[in-house]
Amino acid sequence: MLGVRRWWKRPRAGERTEPPRWMASLDGATAGRALLLGVLLSGANPKNLVLTASATASVVEAGAHDVGLVAAVAVYVLIASCTVLGAVGIHLAGGERAASFLEGVRRFMVANSTVITVIVLLLLGASVLGDGLSGLGR
Repeated sequence: MLGVRRWWKRPRAGERTEPPRWMASLDGATAGRALLLGVLLSGANPKNLVLTASATASVVEAGAHDVGLVAAVAVYVLIASCTVLGAVGIHLAGGERAASFLEGVRRFMVANSTVITVIVLLLLGASVLGDGLSGLGR
């Protein structure tokens, strides 16, 4: 439902898209402020909460304990962090060329943020729905 609402409110072709205020404030942010915003935004983001709840339910349903539980949490955190780790790795390895590439990625994501959000929400919704329906047959 959230994905459909976002889709209907998306900017139309030719409309200028502005980055969200929190994203625009990152341009001049210090490392500490960026870290604080990252923690706050990742914890308060509904997409992250749904994804984390779904992953938690899967781990609990699988009955993971001790080493298996630690491994599951570590894999989840690694996968959930791969885009951030990738951007940091590109920045560290690429220098000035990486800065222009990452700026291009940022512009693309700002321009297409609604479509990206809708796709993520639809995938999460389909995953949760699929998990729920498969649980009915047990």
